[in-house]
Amino acid sequence: CQVPHWSKEDVETWLVEVVQLPQYAQIFVENDVDGELLLWLRERNLQEDLEITSLLHRKKITAQIVRTTPA
Repeated sequence: CQVPHWSKEDVETWLVEVVQLPQYAQIFVENDVDGELLLWLRERNLQEDLEITSLLHRKKITAQIVRTTPA
């Protein structure tokens, strides 16, 4: 299934299994982050909207979003 069609649960699984940052799974679900929204997230959103304070964790998530984005 292509990323824009991912459900909130698909994003949660991706965050846990691919990004390996399970501590943020609940906040992604609570904020209704599905595949379409995931592709729009930028580091600023992760910090301000999802309150991910760790710069390294934000960088890791944004790098994985880029790797996951279809060409």
